[in-house]
Amino acid sequence: MMPRDGAQALPTFEDRNEMAAKKPDPIDPAATGDEDVVEVVDIETETFEIEEDAADRYGYVDPLGPGLFARAAIEALGTFVLVLVTLATALYLPLFGVDTLGAVLAPGLVLVGLMVAFGHVSGGHFNPAVTLGAALAGRVAWLDSLLYWVAQVFGGVVAGAIVFATVPSELPGLLGADGARGLMDTIANGWGDEAPLAVLSQLQVTFDWRAALILEAIAAAILMAVWLGSTSRRASRGSAPFAVGLTYGALLITTATVTGGALNPARSTGAALFSEGAALGQVWLFWLAPLLGAAIAGLIYVAAAAPAEDEPVFEDFDDDEDEDTVRL
Repeated sequence: MMPRDGAQALPTFEDRNEMAAKKPDPIDPAATGDEDVVEVVDIETETFEIEEDAADRYGYVDPLGPGLFARAAIEALGTFVLVLVTLATALYLPLFGVDTLGAVLAPGLVLVGLMVAFGHVSGGHFNPAVTLGAALAGRVAWLDSLLYWVAQVFGGVVAGAIVFATVPSELPGLLGADGARGLMDTIANGWGDEAPLAVLSQLQVTFDWRAALILEAIAAAILMAVWLGSTSRRASRGSAPFAVGLTYGALLITTATVTGGALNPARSTGAALFSEGAALGQVWLFWLAPLLGAAIAGLIYVAAAAPAEDEPVFEDFDDDEDEDTVRL
């Protein structure tokens, strides 16, 4: 059996029997009359076996690691940071002459950092759409996913509230916005007259809800596919944060002019709640489209990319061990 990640391989039953045969008999203190002799005690090494479906469920998360509430807290924290960076950069970077490219790449870069730091704890979702796709693909239990959703929305709303509360009172007037809510409206996701391209073209070019739905759903499906593939147990775990984060940034660039770049219902909700009425009335699409796209990707993964029943979960089985289990 080949050791995994440098860990020492566990002895087989044959190895244990051979070692037991060579082991000297325990010394009887009474027979020797030496009270300093300590009796040898044979301690059996216990092993944990995780079924194959459990390995699929947790992906690259340690199934024996933090509990559900700890993982949900990490999802709330990660979503808070991601949405905070997304909204703050979209709001303030243009004031310093930084173009759209810089504003949409920042969320991708911070997502890389978040997945490196916390991906092994919670899976590194930080997005309700990713959690749905992961649940459909068998990577996370449905009960866990519900608590993840609550945590992610909470983190996104808190981030939106902080950005809204810290807007300088003089800034909306200087930019011609109707108060802080009017300024938040400029970074909320939307389509039609609310789309960034419609504002820039003075309503000469607009995208309707169908175009926004299709583009956001396709982008979310691509993001979900990259997340599932890069966090698979067969992929290099160190590459997952970079694959997901850079893909997220590239997809935000693609959708920025149409919808303002959503892909994340928690981000859309956090901005819409503190914006004017139009953005809040359109937020339903930015839940529907990412969830739809992620669900499609998750179902395709189950149908096409799931391992065969006779394929071992890890390539570290003994020849005589049952390949339906994983030895940790």
